[in-house]
Amino acid sequence: QEANDTIIDFYSQYGDKYYKIIKKYFDENRIEFGYDLGPETAAVFMPVIPMKSGYIFTDDRKLDSKFISYLVHEFGHVIDAETFIFPQQKIIGIWEDALLEIPSTCFENLFIQQLSDKKIDYTGGLLLNNAIYYDLNQSSKILTEVLKDDNLTIDEYGFAIYTYEDEEGNEVEIDIPLRESLIYSIGNLFALYFKELDKKDRRNFLKAFNDIITSRKEESLE
Repeated sequence: QEANDTIIDFYSQYGDKYYKIIKKYFDENRIEFGYDLGPETAAVFMPVIPMKSGYIFTDDRKLDSKFISYLVHEFGHVIDAETFIFPQQKIIGIWEDALLEIPSTCFENLFIQQLSDKKIDYTGGLLLNNAIYYDLNQSSKILTEVLKDDNLTIDEYGFAIYTYEDEEGNEVEIDIPLRESLIYSIGNLFALYFKELDKKDRRNFLKAFNDIITSRKEESLE
């Protein structure tokens, strides 16, 4: 219950509309725990187009600040879906949408910053914030190295097929999540900007946030 209140209180800072959306998911038990989502995924938002809403599925890992930040991230996708995609009868092509992770990483970054600023979990907030910068740095290295390859092949799922020779002269082929590195980097870079904007003027932040999520290429649900 404490984790629920933490998430609801966080989103309530950004307006009654967001508060009501997030609270609805808790009140209607739209968060399902205990699913095996794979080693790299702690939580995922699954939209349900006919009901113009969705569910969040999570695994059963420890309910700490890191896990709560994952839920806040997925609720960013919920906000995107329920304030933009569904009301406007639009559907974003997931594989073509380079700005897909902006809403989720934006609120995740804001939440992590507040963990420290509001002394909710000061140390945890610092560690999670450092992890974001580390991930950005690693993604930059991946993108820089991979894109130098003239023979680079990218498959339909956004994996770069990267080949190199090992110490014995054998050709080795590995798959690098190029798309994932790119969209999360874009999301986090926008989030860092939004985080500073929110500190200065929340109204301007909310306007800029709304402008960016509604600027994407859309297709009709029909």
